[in-house]
Order: sequence, then structure tokens, then C-alpha cells
Amino acid sequence: LEREIKKANVIVIDANIPTDSFAVLTKMCTEHDVPVVFEPTSDHKCLLPFHANSFSHISILKPNVSELIQMASYCLNNKLVNSGRAQVTNVLAHIVANRSSSSSSSDNQNNTVIDSHTSVDETDLRILARAVYSQLLPNGNAYNRMPRSIKEIRRPGNNNSFIHGKHMFVSMGAKGLLWCGPKDILKSLATSNEYPGVVLDDELNCGTVRIPAPTIAASDIV
Repeated sequence: LEREIKKANVIVIDANIPTDSFAVLTKMCTEHDVPVVFEPTSDHKCLLPFHANSFSHISILKPNVSELIQMASYCLNNKLVNSGRAQVTNVLAHIVANRSSSSSSSDNQNNTVIDSHTSVDETDLRILARAVYSQLLPNGNAYNRMPRSIKEIRRPGNNNSFIHGKHMFVSMGAKGLLWCGPKDILKSLATSNEYPGVVLDDELNCGTVRIPAPTIAASDIV
């Protein structure tokens, strides 16, 4: 297994494997600089990386809004949120308070409907995304700096491209994706005006932007 992982460009994992297997597999990928893409699968299974104590081994996370809420709640309840804790608490309390009435807001273009009971506006969604995204960073915001040379983005003895930094793509249904990624990458998009509405975060050295799902190119993150 380890020999095959070393040859891989990327490993994609969903939450339908045992916790111990997830921990071993993602640790092995990290040791060999192989990016891990995690598909959370469902509200009930999306916490697997936390239970495996392996969340920071993930390179790309792709939750929907409902799964994001579950992960943000876990982070808050387990005191993993340091910066912005009050904001996360308020957003989650607002979601709970409005579950019974949010289904009537599905026609409001400022809201992202999660299911028939819950909706979250984009500002609140960015707050939750920031809380979860911070858990991807193993050594604080320094992990998201741009590489200084080509040697830093190539694995020794392997010509495969390395995915720079950590990325999270939150599926917002018809509204597209909320992309959280390294500040330098998102800053370049803001400068080019390719994606309006980029919000940069100096503390986490990251940024967020909402983009139409069909417009994102793989070259933007490689």
C-alpha cells in the first residue's frame, strides 16, 4: 500500500472507511507528501477526520453547507475554535433558532438553503468556513505561504505537481462554491478581478471567495 501511495498524484478518500484506517492512510500520505482530498459523505460521517485525529492531514476538503455546519459545531463544542469563537457561536445559535422558519426563505437570493429546515447567508457561511478551515493548518498560517522555489513544490524523485496549501470548497448548490484557500492564490484572483468578492484573512493567511461551480480551473490550485 505504501509503495502505491508514494507513486500517487493525489489520494481521494470518503468517510466510508474505519477511523483507524483513515488515520493510518492519511498519515502515510502526509509522510510522502501526497495530497489528500476528503469527501465528507454525509452529516453523520463528516466528523471522521476529527475522530481519527487526522484533520490536518487533509489537503482539500469538499463539504456541503450542512456538513460544514456539523464540523463547525464540533469545533466549537470541543474548544477547537480560538479566533472568532464568539462569531461562530452566534452564527450557530442563529441557525438553530431559525430552523423552523428558514424553509420560507428559499426564494431569498442572499440565503443558501441547506435543507427544508435551515438556511445560512453568505457572510455567516464564511465565518463557519473559517473556523473549519483553520483546522486544516497543521502549523498555523505559515503552512499557507507560497513556495520559494520549484524544489518546494516537487516531491524528491517525483515530477508530480504538489498542491500548494490547504483548500476547502463548500458546495452551495445552485449558488456555486465557497472556496477557502491560501491568501497568495486568492489575492492574485482578486487582483485580476477574475472572481469578485474575495475576502482576505491575514491571521490565517488565507482567503475566501464565492465562485460559480463550472468556472474554477484545476490550474488555479496546482
